[in-house]
Amino acid sequence: MANWLGEVPLLWTGSGKDGVLMAMPQHTVSDPMDERQEPGQADSPGRRGAVTPRALLTALFLTVVAGFWIRESEIVALGVYITESVPTIPAVAAILIVLLANALLTYTPWADRRFSRGEMLFIFFFVCVSTMAFSCGVARFFIALMTAPFYFNQTGNKLDEAQKYLPDWATVRDPDAIRGVYEALRGAPIPWGVWVGPLLAWLGFFVALWLAMMCLVMLMHRPWVEKEKLTFPLVQLPLEITDTQPRSGGIPPFFRNPVMWAGFALSFVFNLANIIHAVAPSFPAWKNAFSFVPFTQPPLSAVGALTIHNRPELIGFGYLVSAEISFSIWATFLLERLAAVVMSGMGYREAGFPF
Repeated sequence: MANWLGEVPLLWTGSGKDGVLMAMPQHTVSDPMDERQEPGQADSPGRRGAVTPRALLTALFLTVVAGFWIRESEIVALGVYITESVPTIPAVAAILIVLLANALLTYTPWADRRFSRGEMLFIFFFVCVSTMAFSCGVARFFIALMTAPFYFNQTGNKLDEAQKYLPDWATVRDPDAIRGVYEALRGAPIPWGVWVGPLLAWLGFFVALWLAMMCLVMLMHRPWVEKEKLTFPLVQLPLEITDTQPRSGGIPPFFRNPVMWAGFALSFVFNLANIIHAVAPSFPAWKNAFSFVPFTQPPLSAVGALTIHNRPELIGFGYLVSAEISFSIWATFLLERLAAVVMSGMGYREAGFPF
């Protein structure tokens, strides 16, 4: 029976052998854990829907835990930006935790309480989407946009010109509150009275934005899936690791594939060497990136440094991406640098533009 998610792309609809992942055109995905039920037999995990109360509670709990992890890693320590990976590391960690819970339940009297494939996919996508709201790419820049034009206002940087275009309801203008963001409160309480108004206003904007994006996905679902037949390569990972089977203790075939482990070993050794090199510089390691500056005189100097990243995981995903999407990435990058050159030629040379 189809659940209330209907035909939302990338989500499991239905259950058991009739289940279909709508993002995968002309490809029916059955749940290997779903077996025919004899009279009096307990419900198998494959017969549950994707959006269940326990799946929602589990996703909420893992999202909260991921929030503390993200704060410490991306904002406090400025270490690893775990939400910038594709798929996000918290989402992958969440689905691995659920898989581990399923494996442990297999050998207990509560084996019939294991999470179904639909529930695991729902948890994965829930954590993947929800954790982006407080990632460094949103929370840190979002707070800065409300305060930076006032804190960094100096003679000659033209930020005072930008201030008059910023509405009061969308920004924080209290000098002490703004100073506390950049220089710490030093034991003073957070002035919530100053922040509540702008935060609620922006909350409404983000809710409207996400609803609009969901509507766009619903509108584009049929052309993407039925006409253009997009393959959605990033969905392959959660699909493969949730493809559990009764044999071998329910271990997904993905984890029994020697080719997967060979690729994992290459990336693991590559990243492990770089991690050790960061701690002990004498340890040899491969470079993660190669940078060079093609121009040194304005306005062409606005192009900045060009960096070629050596990322095995991105190379692997790039192999699965269509040529059209690859071209759009390159075109957007070149247009961004072109905009910087044009604005530099017009006299606007703020560092980092077009941000």
